[in-house]
Amino acid sequence: MAADGSNDRRLLDTGPTFSLIRSLIADRRAREASGCIFVEGIRNFITALDHGWSVHTLVYSERLLIAPVARKWVRSLKRANTPYCRVTPEQFRSLSFTPRASGVGAILRQKILGLEEVSVPDRACWIAVGQIRTPGNLGTLMRTACAGELPAFFSWSMPLTPSTQWRCARAWVRYSDFLLCVPT
Repeated sequence: MAADGSNDRRLLDTGPTFSLIRSLIADRRAREASGCIFVEGIRNFITALDHGWSVHTLVYSERLLIAPVARKWVRSLKRANTPYCRVTPEQFRSLSFTPRASGVGAILRQKILGLEEVSVPDRACWIAVGQIRTPGNLGTLMRTACAGELPAFFSWSMPLTPSTQWRCARAWVRYSDFLLCVPT
């Protein structure tokens, strides 16, 4: 194999990968059809991996990614044969909605249960969310549900805009292991 990874079959073409990422960011139907979401940023990326999310595709920029722990995860995922897309800083910034591009993102397989798959004890408390004014409120609701040991979190029919999706993704990735998240 060449030192630049040009013969590596896991190294994906940026065109189709970027098209998929943009559709995941912009369109709920694409997220539902593919069963995937895109997260970016070191904290979101590491939290997702720490909580056992399955990585469909890794996207990173060597030059932008300076956090040692995130670099270690990237190396580990590549050794585990995870498909990846190594990009330039400019390419990564074109996908990023964060104020400062961190250089790492991932397409993750969603962990979603259908309403018919949920088994909840009697007298359980459900939280239904119709609309959230501020994206941080989703995290607050999910943290409160976890703290109260609620057995389920019934979530939303609201659209997420590309600029707010990454903020909501942080809460989703962190708390979905502890709550049953059921989009409607």
